Amino acid sequence: MVIDNCVMPGDGLMHLDGNLTGPASSLSGILIVNSIITEAMKIASKQGIKLPIYQSQNVDGIDNEHLFIRYEKRIKHV
Repeated sequence: MVIDNCVMPGDGLMHLDGNLTGPASSLSGILIVNSIITEAMKIASKQGIKLPIYQSQNVDGIDNEHLFIRYEKRIKHV
């Protein structure tokens, strides 16, 4: 399967002192990967699968400690 990120040749968004910089593939790649992940999560959820969702720590009242404990043997730096 091929996913075209539709980035223009040169993969840059800005010309600076004769150089092309600001990789558009980074932005489009993040969008594509997160879109695939969230769609897969929606499909799994509709099938009744309970997903271990890590929530942003930038929101007051969010605690992911149960996930750290559950996956500590799989994640080296937890």
